[in-house]
Amino acid sequence: MSLGHRKLFQTPHHRCYHLCRCRRPGTIASPRARFCDRKGQKVQTTGPIRGAFTHMGLILFIFGVTTGSVNGWNTARCLAPLIISFFLISAFFLWEARLPEDMATIPPNLWNYTNFAVLVLCGTTIPFNWWGCVQLLFSWIWQDVYGWTPIQVALRFLPLGVLGFPVIAIANVMQQKLPLKWVIFAGQVIGIVGTVLLPFADSPQHYWRFAFPGFVLGTTGMTIIFATVNIAVFAVTPPEKAGVVGSIIIL
Repeated sequence: MSLGHRKLFQTPHHRCYHLCRCRRPGTIASPRARFCDRKGQKVQTTGPIRGAFTHMGLILFIFGVTTGSVNGWNTARCLAPLIISFFLISAFFLWEARLPEDMATIPPNLWNYTNFAVLVLCGTTIPFNWWGCVQLLFSWIWQDVYGWTPIQVALRFLPLGVLGFPVIAIANVMQQKLPLKWVIFAGQVIGIVGTVLLPFADSPQHYWRFAFPGFVLGTTGMTIIFATVNIAVFAVTPPEKAGVVGSIIIL
């Protein structure tokens, strides 16, 4: 094997794979190849441990945040889970950074692709945060302050869900006619206009004047953003990363 050919295999995993595959049948693998095989198997067996770090970290983080709003943010019941979750999640990413790219659950170089971090951290979180805040705040006001029944509240939230199907079709047409960044920008503008109307829905009589159009415009913008971001993240990453990218978007 020439020196130029060897340089193609930079990671330990690739070197191991090449050494094991290139030896002639019937020959005994070299000590280096056997060591690499054991090392690769060892890294693969640590996958569940690394996954447990993230799961435990997220569970503790959610527990700490929900407990803080009830028992107080300065209590040990709130601070301890938050601190432990920070170290667990940090340990996961530090561990991932030291692994070969093809063995890491979330390859660190994935965040180096152009606009990938922006699309994941901003594009996918904005819609869910908007829907969560709107439903949480208005359901609390309408039931506890206005005295509406859960059925009445659910009926008034219908625009948030019903409009999703036709808006996705509209977003598909926009994606074919315009660059994806302008489609996302249009969704943000529409969402902002709808959000501006919501604070004025401060009485039961203002539902149809402010809350309903705010829901229509807001959920239209958020749906356009979400549908377009799910396409844009695959456009900025190579096809072989599609599985990892899809799992990150789902999370």
